[in-house]
Amino acid sequence: MEFLFRPFRKAKRSRFICETCGAPLVCRTSWAEHLFMRRELYQCDFVPCSQSYWGRNELTHCAAQSGLPGAKPSALPMQTRDYVAMAQQVYEHNQRLAEAKNEHQLDLLDAEPDHQPQHAKEDLAS
Repeated sequence: MEFLFRPFRKAKRSRFICETCGAPLVCRTSWAEHLFMRRELYQCDFVPCSQSYWGRNELTHCAAQSGLPGAKPSALPMQTRDYVAMAQQVYEHNQRLAEAKNEHQLDLLDAEPDHQPQHAKEDLAS
């Protein structure tokens, strides 16, 4: 009977889809193998298929050091110059696209106010 109500269910948000039938994969369980790595077990949500997968999520590099005073350095290596250069290229590309569309984002410090600020007493009187 469950298959009759399947179209009326709320769609599940999934990171992956089954390569066999295209249904979303559901994370059945996950566990920490290391401070920076988790193993995950996924199963196809389409019951007749039910293909299973496993994988891992891991942190490989530190993007920026902690801003807390006295914080110890990360055990992960810092990101390489290649990643920084790639991020810079993406940023510049997005800026060129915005300029082509005439969409300039104003900086709050550079933006001029449209009107003069009113004093609190004037606000209460109006």
